[in-house]
Amino acid sequence: MSPSPERTPEPRRTAAFRCESLAAEARLPREACLEDALAALAKTASPLLLVGDRPVAAMDLRRAHHRGADHRSAVDAADEELTADSEDEARERLAADPGLPGLILGAAGGEPRLVARAIEPIRCAIVMAGGLGSRLRPLTDHTPKPLLEVGGDVLLFRILRSLAAHGVERVSISVRHMGDQIKRAVDDGTHFGLEASYLEEDDPLGTGAGLALLGSIDEPFFVVNGDLLTEANYGALARFHRESGRLATISTHVHEMDCPYGVVRAEGGEVSRIEEKPLLRHPINAGIYAFSPGVLEFVRHGERLEMVDFLNDTLAPRGELGEFPLVEYWNDVGTPMSFERAQIEASRL
Repeated sequence: MSPSPERTPEPRRTAAFRCESLAAEARLPREACLEDALAALAKTASPLLLVGDRPVAAMDLRRAHHRGADHRSAVDAADEELTADSEDEARERLAADPGLPGLILGAAGGEPRLVARAIEPIRCAIVMAGGLGSRLRPLTDHTPKPLLEVGGDVLLFRILRSLAAHGVERVSISVRHMGDQIKRAVDDGTHFGLEASYLEEDDPLGTGAGLALLGSIDEPFFVVNGDLLTEANYGALARFHRESGRLATISTHVHEMDCPYGVVRAEGGEVSRIEEKPLLRHPINAGIYAFSPGVLEFVRHGERLEMVDFLNDTLAPRGELGEFPLVEYWNDVGTPMSFERAQIEASRL
């Protein structure tokens, strides 16, 4: 990919603020554990939760979960500095400190209010639905993977309804393998509350085909793999991405693996610790991204694009790739084992 001219950095923050009652979903009792707080994060895009009378930053909770701190009290992540005595004070502090996610008024009593930057939802999305689904054969011999049913509902339909519920209005679906079936099933998208269009791959364009086919766009957009069963909070992802000012944000899910051996920690020939059969936790690519329109400066329209290579080689070295830790349910329905698990777990969503 040829180098692109240096872009003018987008503003990292907006100067507009909003003061409103703290959402009921963002209020938790003093004794709430981290698991309770994580469940709340799936229901609200608020940048702060109020645990008892103590404010907690949503991103601190998400990162704590990814570090493996699931059984702590949610109050352990509290930050007393995330309160203000007046709306004027809150606005001044937020304007002066881009790192503040928001401030809570009335935390100690009365009706708590949140002062935070006014963030617009992301209204456009690309859903990647052109894959062969080879690992799920024979289920995908005559049905494209995104149209498989889990828990009595079609995977792609679940994704579209979730995007619409989080403010997305227009979706472009990237299709190739049995694409006509997908086009007939979704049609113009109106029965999902969306305006649907299609990006058609005549030849395979790789895992980033949606970006390669998109053309011009003047607003941020999501890219979502079409084989996911997830309750991802797209509203919270939109807030994080817009506030970061980066070109791209990748959502990550914690994957846990039991190691059957003792892991030796050593440096320079000296052993510091042996961990016997540890539980290993790794953040993995969840196949859910947010992009700013400037990312297309680095994409050659209509040419093959592998998403991971693009992120590694083009965006990460420029400091233009952020991470959004998912705490919500997530399952990549790409193998027979994950498909069977999805059939069981979908009934609980």
